[in-house]
Amino acid sequence: MGLISTLFDYGNQAYEGLKPKQEQAVNRQNPATEEVNYPQIRLSGQQPPASKPSVQLRDFQLQLGQDTAYVKTTLRQKLAEYGLPSQTTIRVVRNETGQFEVEGKVPEDIATKIEFDLNQNPDFKMRFLRLSQHAPTLDYLQNVMRLSSLYGGENQVFNSILSENPQNNSLQDISQRFSQMNKVSNPAGDSFTETVPGFSVAV
Repeated sequence: MGLISTLFDYGNQAYEGLKPKQEQAVNRQNPATEEVNYPQIRLSGQQPPASKPSVQLRDFQLQLGQDTAYVKTTLRQKLAEYGLPSQTTIRVVRNETGQFEVEGKVPEDIATKIEFDLNQNPDFKMRFLRLSQHAPTLDYLQNVMRLSSLYGGENQVFNSILSENPQNNSLQDISQRFSQMNKVSNPAGDSFTETVPGFSVAV
Protein backbone atom coordinates (compact mmCIF):
# COMPACT_ATOMS: atom_id res chain seq x y z
CA MET A 1 0.00 0.00 0.00
CA GLY A 2 2.90 2.39 0.63
CA LEU A 3 4.03 2.09 -2.94
CA ILE A 4 0.50 2.55 -4.26
CA SER A 5 0.00 5.66 -2.10
CA THR A 6 3.27 7.13 -3.31
CA LEU A 7 2.40 6.55 -6.94
CA PHE A 8 -1.03 8.08 -6.38
CA ASP A 9 0.54 11.21 -4.85
CA TYR A 10 2.92 11.56 -7.76
CA GLY A 11 0.06 11.20 -10.23
CA ASN A 12 -2.07 13.74 -8.41
CA GLN A 13 0.77 16.29 -8.38
CA ALA A 14 1.31 15.80 -12.10
CA TYR A 15 -2.42 16.22 -12.74
CA GLU A 16 -2.47 19.49 -10.78
CA GLY A 17 0.50 20.72 -12.81
CA LEU A 18 -1.42 20.22 -16.06
CA LYS A 19 -4.39 22.33 -14.95
CA PRO A 20 -4.61 25.96 -16.23
CA LYS A 21 -3.14 28.39 -13.72
CA GLN A 22 -6.45 30.23 -13.41
CA GLU A 23 -8.23 27.01 -12.37
CA GLN A 24 -5.51 26.24 -9.83
CA ALA A 25 -5.92 29.73 -8.36
CA VAL A 26 -9.69 29.25 -8.07
CA ASN A 27 -9.17 25.92 -6.34
CA ARG A 28 -6.82 27.51 -3.82
CA GLN A 29 -9.31 30.29 -3.11
CA ASN A 30 -12.24 27.86 -2.77
CA PRO A 31 -11.11 24.79 -0.86
CA ALA A 32 -13.25 21.69 -1.00
CA THR A 33 -16.10 21.66 1.50
CA GLU A 34 -15.02 18.35 3.03
CA GLU A 35 -11.76 19.96 4.17
CA VAL A 36 -13.53 22.61 6.26
CA ASN A 37 -13.62 21.94 10.00
CA TYR A 38 -17.02 22.99 11.29
CA PRO A 39 -17.43 23.81 15.02
CA GLN A 40 -19.25 21.25 17.11
CA ILE A 41 -22.69 22.40 18.27
CA ARG A 42 -24.00 21.20 21.63
CA LEU A 43 -27.20 22.22 23.44
CA SER A 44 -26.71 24.10 26.69
CA GLY A 45 -26.24 21.73 29.61
CA GLN A 46 -25.76 18.68 27.41
CA GLN A 47 -22.69 16.65 28.22
CA PRO A 48 -20.63 15.10 25.44
CA PRO A 49 -21.05 11.32 25.22
CA ALA A 50 -18.49 9.44 27.29
CA SER A 51 -16.02 7.50 25.24
CA LYS A 52 -16.42 3.75 25.62
CA PRO A 53 -13.43 1.65 26.60
CA SER A 54 -12.05 -0.43 23.78
CA VAL A 55 -9.47 -3.14 23.18
CA GLN A 56 -7.17 -3.87 20.28
CA LEU A 57 -8.19 -7.44 19.58
CA ARG A 58 -5.76 -7.80 16.70
CA ASP A 59 -2.84 -6.93 18.99
CA PHE A 60 -3.91 -9.66 21.40
CA GLN A 61 -4.19 -12.15 18.54
CA LEU A 62 -0.69 -11.28 17.37
CA GLN A 63 0.75 -11.64 20.86
CA LEU A 64 -0.68 -15.09 21.45
CA GLY A 65 -0.13 -16.06 17.82
CA GLN A 66 3.60 -15.62 18.30
CA ASP A 67 3.56 -17.76 21.44
CA THR A 68 1.51 -20.46 19.73
CA ALA A 69 3.88 -20.54 16.76
CA TYR A 70 6.91 -20.84 19.06
CA VAL A 71 5.41 -23.68 21.10
CA LYS A 72 4.29 -25.67 18.07
CA THR A 73 7.56 -25.12 16.22
CA THR A 74 9.50 -26.36 19.25
CA LEU A 75 7.39 -29.51 19.41
CA ARG A 76 7.86 -30.22 15.71
CA GLN A 77 11.60 -29.73 16.12
CA LYS A 78 11.61 -32.30 18.92
CA LEU A 79 9.81 -34.79 16.70
CA ALA A 80 12.46 -34.35 14.03
CA GLU A 81 15.30 -34.39 16.56
CA TYR A 82 14.28 -37.82 17.85
CA GLY A 83 13.54 -39.27 14.44
CA LEU A 84 9.77 -39.41 14.67
CA PRO A 85 7.65 -39.07 11.50
CA SER A 86 6.52 -35.52 10.80
CA GLN A 87 2.87 -36.61 10.84
CA THR A 88 3.19 -37.84 14.45
CA THR A 89 0.61 -36.21 16.69
CA ILE A 90 1.59 -35.30 20.23
CA ARG A 91 0.00 -33.20 22.93
CA VAL A 92 1.75 -31.39 25.76
CA VAL A 93 0.09 -30.75 29.14
CA ARG A 94 1.27 -29.77 32.61
CA ASN A 95 0.71 -32.19 35.45
CA GLU A 96 -0.19 -31.41 39.07
CA THR A 97 3.41 -30.52 39.91
CA GLY A 98 3.73 -28.12 36.98
CA GLN A 99 5.94 -30.42 34.88
CA PHE A 100 5.33 -30.98 31.18
CA GLU A 101 4.04 -34.34 30.02
CA VAL A 102 3.87 -35.62 26.45
CA GLU A 103 0.83 -37.56 25.29
CA GLY A 104 0.53 -39.39 22.00
CA LYS A 105 1.59 -42.49 20.14
CA VAL A 106 5.33 -42.15 20.74
CA PRO A 107 7.74 -44.58 22.43
CA GLU A 108 7.88 -44.03 26.17
CA ASP A 109 11.63 -43.43 26.22
CA ILE A 110 11.37 -40.75 23.54
CA ALA A 111 8.43 -39.11 25.29
CA THR A 112 10.53 -38.97 28.48
CA LYS A 113 13.39 -37.28 26.61
CA ILE A 114 11.08 -34.70 25.05
CA GLU A 115 9.52 -33.99 28.44
CA PHE A 116 12.97 -33.47 29.96
CA ASP A 117 13.96 -31.07 27.18
CA LEU A 118 10.76 -29.04 27.52
CA ASN A 119 11.04 -28.80 31.28
CA GLN A 120 14.59 -27.46 30.90
CA ASN A 121 13.52 -24.81 28.40
CA PRO A 122 12.53 -21.61 30.28
CA ASP A 123 11.36 -19.82 27.12
CA PHE A 124 9.03 -22.70 26.21
CA LYS A 125 7.66 -22.75 29.76
CA MET A 126 7.06 -18.98 29.80
CA ARG A 127 5.20 -19.01 26.49
CA PHE A 128 3.16 -22.10 27.35
CA LEU A 129 2.10 -20.54 30.66
CA ARG A 130 1.16 -17.31 28.93
CA LEU A 131 -0.99 -19.23 26.48
CA SER A 132 -2.71 -21.19 29.22
CA GLN A 133 -3.46 -17.99 31.13
CA HIS A 134 -4.59 -15.76 28.28
CA ALA A 135 -5.99 -17.99 25.51
CA PRO A 136 -9.33 -18.50 27.33
CA THR A 137 -9.64 -14.74 27.81
CA LEU A 138 -8.93 -14.10 24.15
CA ASP A 139 -11.52 -16.71 23.16
CA TYR A 140 -14.05 -14.89 25.34
CA LEU A 141 -13.22 -11.49 23.85
CA GLN A 142 -13.48 -12.81 20.30
CA ASN A 143 -16.84 -14.42 21.05
CA VAL A 144 -18.24 -11.24 22.61
CA MET A 145 -17.16 -9.09 19.67
CA ARG A 146 -18.47 -11.59 17.16
CA LEU A 147 -21.91 -11.64 18.82
CA SER A 148 -21.89 -7.84 19.11
CA SER A 149 -21.18 -7.44 15.40
CA LEU A 150 -23.97 -9.89 14.52
CA TYR A 151 -26.71 -8.78 16.89
CA GLY A 152 -25.62 -5.38 18.22
CA GLY A 153 -26.14 -4.27 21.79
CA GLU A 154 -23.68 -4.23 24.65
CA ASN A 155 -22.36 -6.91 26.98
CA GLN A 156 -22.35 -5.50 30.50
CA VAL A 157 -20.07 -8.22 31.81
CA PHE A 158 -17.59 -7.46 29.07
CA ASN A 159 -17.76 -3.71 29.75
CA SER A 160 -17.20 -4.29 33.47
CA ILE A 161 -13.78 -5.86 32.94
CA LEU A 162 -12.53 -3.00 30.76
CA SER A 163 -10.85 0.08 32.13
CA GLU A 164 -11.69 3.57 30.90
CA ASN A 165 -7.93 4.09 30.66
CA PRO A 166 -6.74 2.32 27.48
CA GLN A 167 -3.32 1.80 29.05
CA ASN A 168 -4.94 -0.53 31.58
CA ASN A 169 -6.54 -2.76 28.97
CA SER A 170 -3.65 -5.03 28.12
CA LEU A 171 -4.41 -8.73 27.74
CA GLN A 172 -2.69 -9.30 31.09
CA ASP A 173 -4.91 -6.70 32.79
CA ILE A 174 -8.11 -8.06 31.30
CA SER A 175 -7.19 -11.65 32.15
CA GLN A 176 -6.58 -10.71 35.78
CA ARG A 177 -9.88 -8.85 36.10
CA PHE A 178 -11.75 -11.63 34.38
CA SER A 179 -10.11 -14.15 36.71
CA GLN A 180 -11.17 -12.16 39.77
CA MET A 181 -14.72 -11.81 38.47
CA ASN A 182 -14.86 -15.54 37.81
CA LYS A 183 -13.69 -16.29 41.35
CA VAL A 184 -16.39 -14.05 42.82
CA SER A 185 -19.14 -15.60 40.70
CA ASN A 186 -17.87 -19.15 41.23
CA PRO A 187 -15.88 -19.30 44.49
CA ALA A 188 -15.96 -23.09 44.64
CA GLY A 189 -14.62 -23.54 41.12
CA ASP A 190 -11.31 -22.93 39.38
CA SER A 191 -10.79 -19.75 37.41
CA PHE A 192 -10.13 -20.78 33.84
CA THR A 193 -8.16 -17.59 33.16
CA GLU A 194 -5.35 -18.75 35.40
CA THR A 195 -3.03 -21.60 34.54
CA VAL A 196 -5.78 -23.85 33.30
CA PRO A 197 -5.69 -27.47 34.49
CA GLY A 198 -5.76 -29.67 31.41
CA PHE A 199 -4.77 -26.91 29.02
CA SER A 200 -2.72 -28.41 26.19
CA VAL A 201 -1.05 -27.64 22.89
CA ALA A 202 -0.96 -30.27 20.17
CA VAL A 203 0.82 -30.66 16.85
